[in-house]
This record gives sequence, C-alpha cells and structure tokens, in this order.
Amino acid sequence: MVARPLTHAVRSPKIVAFATIPSSSMTSLQQVCGLLALAATAGAMAAPPPVEAFFNDPEISHVTLSPKGNYVAYVQTGADGRQIVAVRDTRDPSKVTIPGTADSAHAVIAAIHWVNDDRLGFTIGDRRLEFLGNFDEYAADRNGKNLVHLISGNWAQRGDLASSNMKSRLLTADYGFFSATVDGSDDIVVQKYKWNKVGKTPETSRLYRLDTRTRALTDLLPGAQPARVIKWVLDMDAVPRIAVSAAKGRCVVSYRDRDAASWTELDNKNCLDSEQIDPQFFDGNGTLHVQTAHKGFDALYALRYGRKEAGRRTAGQFRRLRLQRHARGGFPDPRAGGPALPHRCPRNGMARHGHESRARKSRCTVAGPGQPDHLPAVLP
Repeated sequence: MVARPLTHAVRSPKIVAFATIPSSSMTSLQQVCGLLALAATAGAMAAPPPVEAFFNDPEISHVTLSPKGNYVAYVQTGADGRQIVAVRDTRDPSKVTIPGTADSAHAVIAAIHWVNDDRLGFTIGDRRLEFLGNFDEYAADRNGKNLVHLISGNWAQRGDLASSNMKSRLLTADYGFFSATVDGSDDIVVQKYKWNKVGKTPETSRLYRLDTRTRALTDLLPGAQPARVIKWVLDMDAVPRIAVSAAKGRCVVSYRDRDAASWTELDNKNCLDSEQIDPQFFDGNGTLHVQTAHKGFDALYALRYGRKEAGRRTAGQFRRLRLQRHARGGFPDPRAGGPALPHRCPRNGMARHGHESRARKSRCTVAGPGQPDHLPAVLP
C-alpha cells in the first residue's frame, strides 16, 4: 500500500525528525496514518442511510416486456410514495406514456401483465389490507386511453347492478386475475374464488374469460369441474385442460380434452409423495409437460398418451401413461413445442407441501446439448 496523502507531510519542517526512522518503520507508519485518514474521510462523507430506506419500495419494479418486444412496462415509485405504470418504446426509449396511476401512497401496484402489444393490465392493492380478495384490476391501452375498471377489491361492492347486461359488469372481490391469453385479443383469464368460511385461502376456483374493453364474461368450462381445485393448467388457446385438486391429504391430477365436458384422473397420490406428477404447461404441439421424480432428482417430462378419439379413450389407458424424458436440448418454448430438458435438483433437502416443491438454497446443473444426462448437482 502506498500512502500518497502523507508524501507532502514528510517534507514539512514540523516532522523532519521522522526522517531518521528506518524506511521499513516509516512505511508501516505511513500505512497506519493513511488508513486512519481514509477512515476519517469515509466517516465524514458517508452518512448512515435513513431507516425508511430499508422499507421503501424500489424506484423501478415489475419490469415486463410486451409480447412482441416493442414496449417495456414498469412501476415507478415517486418520492411521495405514489406509484405509476409507465411504458417506454424499446425502439425509442425517450417515448414514455403513463397508462395508470395509484391514487394514494397506500395503494400499491402489485403486478403488471400485458394483454397484447397495445393493451396492458395492472393489479392494485391496499397496503393497509392483507387478503387475497382486496385487489383491484384495471386495463388500459399503453397510451393511457380506454381505462377500464375490471375487478373491485372492495367487498362491499356488489357488482354494477344497474347494467343492462349482467355479463358485462364490474366484477366483485371474489374474482382475481389468472393469466393473459396469447391470441392477440383484448381478453384475459380470471378466476372466481370460493371460500369455505373457515380458512383464509380459497377452497377452489373456476376460470372465466374476460374482455378487458367490454367486461364481457364467458365461462371457460362447459360443465362441472373437479372439486377443491388448487391449480389450473391451460393450453396455448387458454382452454383449461388440467385441474389439480387437494383433499384429505391426497393430490389428484385431472385431465380433459379440449372440447370435452368430462374429466379423467391422471394421478392420485399422497400430497407428500415425491413421485406425484406436478403439471407445468402445454407446448405448441399440445403436449403436456410435467415435473416428477427421477432417480432422486426433479426432472421435466413430456407426458404422452394414446392418440385415440376422445370418445374411445378409457381411464385405464390413462393410467398406463408413458413418461418420456428428453436428455438433450434447451428448455422448451411453450409456444414453439420444442424439446424439453430435465431440470434436476436433489430431492434430499427439499420439502413438499401440497402440490408445491420448495428447494432450499442450491444450484442445480442442467444437461445441455452434447452433455450427459447424469450430471451431478452442484451445492454451495
């Protein structure tokens, strides 16, 4: 270490006597004095951060790209705590529009989701309330026009009873955003929750398609559904194809064909069973990809079954499903229907609760192109 700030001090007449000190001792003294000087300077310049800095919202959050990549939306928090939804043109970042603004510092924009490249939705909650149904849902064009209030987070709201069309009204707090569609329309998918009047989490839900301009609501299921649904999986046309139910410690995976009203059971195991099937998504070819165990690891599988006519397919044939694991290729793009890749983490040290698998802090290797499919997991 070179203590350059002391170079001129050595030449000062006040400390000429130090010139008789051996050079090695002088070097050590310079280092000590230099460190003390730097510490004093740093202490004077860097004031401790205020307590609020540890609890304030980030200035920029919820950054999300539009489906075609032409725009990026994000939440910006002002100095007064109020939040806005801003949209920038990726081809000219100087172009900014404000589709939505929170009305107070108590309102928090919890999520942003693109409906299509020209329209987006955002979810607003209240910091003073913590409950699943206390979220308002809005949609607006990216230029800020055609703002529509879709779902009210106020449980006193009973819907727009004055509307002549009861299917085109402000939805009540027992509805919530589920997902966007990928068909370029102005529609989104919402779910209606049903509580059992005992727990804070819903007992089940049902899916609907909602037009974000007209608020027209359409049921996505032609008939009955499995009981106590805790997870839905839609295909690329936003059609519910998989329902995961949980009751009395059993997790049941049910499947339906696109135009069928009936459901077929694919899997029925104890919710703590590591061998249970956890459905992930349908790719562009209509193939269902699931996560399940493989030799002590989590792996991604393509679920294949007999391509018989829906009317002739039997439950017994579904129970004899053949799981095919892809050993090479990248993670599939759900819209492209490409090959899947096993993403494998050690199951020891993982806890299962219901249908979810939670991994502790670890990094897992993934077999890539040209690599063997038996790579070991890398733990910290």
